[in-house]
Amino acid sequence: MTKEEKKQYNILILEDDTDIRQYIQNLVQGFGYHVSGVAASYEEAIALSQQSFPDVALCDINLESEKDGIDVANALKEMGQVAIIYLTMHAEEEIVDRALLTSPESYIIKNTIMTQSRQLDIDLKNIIQSLQKNKITLKSRGNYYQVDYKDIIYIEADNNNCNVITTQRVYNINQKFGSVLNELKKFRIQQIHRSAAVNLAFIKAYDKKKVFIDIEKLSDKLNKLERQEIKPALNVSDSFKKVLDQLL
Repeated sequence: MTKEEKKQYNILILEDDTDIRQYIQNLVQGFGYHVSGVAASYEEAIALSQQSFPDVALCDINLESEKDGIDVANALKEMGQVAIIYLTMHAEEEIVDRALLTSPESYIIKNTIMTQSRQLDIDLKNIIQSLQKNKITLKSRGNYYQVDYKDIIYIEADNNNCNVITTQRVYNINQKFGSVLNELKKFRIQQIHRSAAVNLAFIKAYDKKKVFIDIEKLSDKLNKLERQEIKPALNVSDSFKKVLDQLL
């Protein structure tokens, strides 16, 4: 994994102790990852995540705020897809059981610095490699974005470019429709027209002529103009009807 690939992922650090927070930030940046925010409380963590949603959240459990790190993990899971790693002193069964209900990727007990840093490095590598398998890199207006295939609603040709419509935003990318489709075929993105393909998970209905999109799955992050760009229905060419009949 290259440094450029590592820096494409956002990592949030939640820790109320100033010295430990700085140490973890230095550690993560030393591994080559991008720290998108550091927080000491529930409120700070949520505010930072609304500005830049993390791919991975490193969560302490005891915090300065009334709500703790487990509450933060639950809130982030409701906001979007995020990997949780707990970094905590707590090994009590009651707390561990409560934390496990958030389905964390790892639960690291703060004991020795060497053990903690080695385990964190291993966990981050495993998580990012797993994320890479489910993501596609898009270049839009000179910037690169990692997009989870599960968030892609449909793609359509736009002359020599391609529009990728996701639950989070709309991308106009500098790639031809065919090349993007080739990357996405393995993720149940099915071509339905010479210039359009749709994620089967977002088809609400199909009447042999059109597929209807489940727009209720759209994120609040989409602005008004982007929402207006999203088509509630897409035409299906005769040549793809038989395939859709088998898949739906």
